[in-house]
Amino acid sequence: MKDIADIVREQTALYRHYDAEGKLLYVGVSLSPAARTYQHSKSAHWFRDISRIDVEWHDDREKALDAERIAIKGERPEHNICMNAVPECEKIFREWGIIPILRTVSLSEYIAAQGISSRAFAQSVGLSSAGLHGLLHGRNIPSLPVAFRIEDATGGAVPARAWVE
Repeated sequence: MKDIADIVREQTALYRHYDAEGKLLYVGVSLSPAARTYQHSKSAHWFRDISRIDVEWHDDREKALDAERIAIKGERPEHNICMNAVPECEKIFREWGIIPILRTVSLSEYIAAQGISSRAFAQSVGLSSAGLHGLLHGRNIPSLPVAFRIEDATGGAVPARAWVE
């Protein structure tokens, strides 16, 4: 089993989803952009709008996350959680000329903000409904691979480190 240090050092992809007109829909980071895109197909209401996917590889997760923050700030993808989760805060940030880079939320907040079913989210990260229920109610914590799948599935809004006490 890989430990967190091994996963953090793995080559990591930054991917961008575009619609048919070339509008940037979403920017994300994943060890497997194909698997992550499949997860989007199960839970993202904008998935059917994807026409093109660009992938760039980075030496490790930290470099990919840095590139993601820069891309979100500079390119303003329409469906990243950090830009859409709290509309009233986003309005204030825009008035101040600030674009939030990453807003971490609880898993239940993320699921509610995205308007997806718990069952669909559980399936997208390879959990049973009961397993997800335990996470949502604080009765258990995910294994490291599941924590990273949750981080990938939420575009970093629920980072793997959220499960570490």
